[in-house]
This record gives sequence, structure tokens and C-alpha cells, in this order.
Amino acid sequence: MNRNIPDIDDMAPDFKVLTASEEQFQLKSALKNTHNVMLIFYRGHW
Repeated sequence: MNRNIPDIDDMAPDFKVLTASEEQFQLKSALKNTHNVMLIFYRGHW
């Protein structure tokens, strides 16, 4: 399988992004508070 396509149950790499409310989000920090994080990617401007 292509190495760029994750398999089911693969761990996402740690990353930092700005949220829609311009707050910083870091995956590693979020996972300290909970065991599950759902990532949703959307196109912000059409």
C-alpha cells in the first residue's frame, strides 16, 4: 500500500494548527485530556 495513505487504526502524527476561532490546537495536548480525537478537514473558503 502507498506509504502516504494511512491504514485503519494508524496513529496520526503530532501537529499544531489554528482553529476556526484562531486558537492553537496541538494533537498531543488534546490526547492528554481524552483518548479520542476526530479530525475533520474542510475547505474554508469557496
